[in-house]
Amino acid sequence: MRLNRDDIKIFIARENVHREQWVDYANNCLDVSSIDLSLGFDYGDNERYMRFPLWIMWLFPPTVDYEYIKDWCDRINQPTNSSYANRKFCAFLCSHADIGRQEVYDQLCSIGRVDCDGRLFHNNDELKQIYDDDKLRYLEHYRFNLCPENSQAKGYVTEKLFEAIASGCVPIYCGNDGCTPEPDILNPDAILYIDMPGDNEEALAHIAELNADEAKYMQFVNQPRLRSDAADKIYAYIQDLELRLKKLIQQ
Repeated sequence: MRLNRDDIKIFIARENVHREQWVDYANNCLDVSSIDLSLGFDYGDNERYMRFPLWIMWLFPPTVDYEYIKDWCDRINQPTNSSYANRKFCAFLCSHADIGRQEVYDQLCSIGRVDCDGRLFHNNDELKQIYDDDKLRYLEHYRFNLCPENSQAKGYVTEKLFEAIASGCVPIYCGNDGCTPEPDILNPDAILYIDMPGDNEEALAHIAELNADEAKYMQFVNQPRLRSDAADKIYAYIQDLELRLKKLIQQ
């Protein structure tokens, strides 16, 4: 790694750095003394490190203010953000296969059609042809979204889960190393959890029940998706980053 020591240097982890191919970055570059600030998914207390998961940058513009975030959270928690009658069963957008994904896909197909607009199990082209690759608009037409993370590590929670929730889908989720994802922000009871691979008989029975019964589905999907203080928590991340950047610039 070659760095110019005259500049402010910030490392941003966009992937799970604990995967084998990213072993050189497993410490979020904190072993590089010239890194001034490191941002990542991990939890840690190094003075040069801040947990700032990429989904925040993915979902919100750099100049976002508190009112924007509060409106976004309020909209997601409104019952009008979800529906049953005008939605298809399930969407699954993925590029790469593994045993767990094949297994869960096959199991979900026994309940209803699973539309796959990604490279994996590709059987649909509406995302590109109708919605111009706008994933949020596309997901608004589905009751469920199978949205597992590409890899497992505590703290590694990506935009996939938030996109499902923002679009009014019930997320079918596997990630965060089996821990509750973003517990300070998300309502864990509004998410359906699966193991990949694993015994998902109970979860699949619940999905089938919700999909077959509009009243039960709407009762589940109309739970608050975000905690009541979610906007405050998200904005606190942004404020903290702003303060750290200002301090670096002033130094």
